[in-house]
Amino acid sequence: SSIIFNIGGSQYETCDKTVSKYPDSLLNTSTSKSSLKTVFFDRSPQLFAYIIQWMRTDALVLYDNSILQVRI
Repeated sequence: SSIIFNIGGSQYETCDKTVSKYPDSLLNTSTSKSSLKTVFFDRSPQLFAYIIQWMRTDALVLYDNSILQVRI
């Protein structure tokens, strides 16, 4: 199933398993404590795009096509 994050008015949808890979993260704890399918954070949507992409791929992908590999 999926979860929708409303970040500063921009919507990001991802799989539950993406955020559950990081059990101590704010994203995981906020979704596990809520029965809502949409969770709002009053933060920068431009920066969140980097966070959610890193959670999906385990790599920090910059929009200038550079890739920095992040080991967990």
